[in-house]
Amino acid sequence: AWRGLMIHSGRRFFPVPLVKNLLDTMAAVKLNVLHLHASDHCRFAVESKLYPQVTAALVGERGGFYTQDDIRELVRYAKARGIRVVPEFDIPGHAHGLIPLESAGLKYCTAEDDRSQLYNDPENSTVNLLKNLFGEMSGLFEDDVFNIGCDETSARGRCDVQSTFSLEREIVNTIQQEFGKTPEGWEEILFSEDAATQSTIVNAWANHNASSITSTGRRAVESAATHFYFTNSGPGGPEGWSKCHYDISTGVPPNQRHLLL
Repeated sequence: AWRGLMIHSGRRFFPVPLVKNLLDTMAAVKLNVLHLHASDHCRFAVESKLYPQVTAALVGERGGFYTQDDIRELVRYAKARGIRVVPEFDIPGHAHGLIPLESAGLKYCTAEDDRSQLYNDPENSTVNLLKNLFGEMSGLFEDDVFNIGCDETSARGRCDVQSTFSLEREIVNTIQQEFGKTPEGWEEILFSEDAATQSTIVNAWANHNASSITSTGRRAVESAATHFYFTNSGPGGPEGWSKCHYDISTGVPPNQRHLLL
């Protein structure tokens, strides 16, 4: 069973003591997966020995990242409480935090100041860098699942649907074949770019629900924003939790429920 909580350190950094406090609370209420969304617009939040520049500029309001020792400690601390740590490093969109790696060959779709979507260049500079970086990250997280996001991309600048598909599929195949892990992504990896392999786990969150995913024979995590996102304040007391009262198996026939994590 996937009884998960996602924290988004790619936007707002969660210091290690706070994450440990959350893990203690998760254990108390029998949650067993911490989805660590570790990269986004504000930062790539995990130290890289291969590309130290990716965290070197994280100061001021964008300060904060996890050292590799921090990650090992969080994984150990979580495991002792029966909790898996599943990392997410979001590409090809939501990749503004990787801008320090342009000097190492990373390419973007546009040259705008707020550029955030990666370009699969013909010379393979972007994909090769990502393989190296994600290979390093994969070694830090012992869990079988490695999430690469793949949400909210679009045709822009020199990027089209085909180039986005090819980048995502190449990384998905690398996760499976080279890292020996299971790829995961948000619903767009299946319904927008069609880059999900049959073994890819897909998170329903915006325009699709879990039943749309299990009907394809793939495993699904129900993360419906209308029920499970806490990005806005709500009323106190029981009323504040009422939106969470949702059956995640809605629409999933009995013969597909083994695919619902």
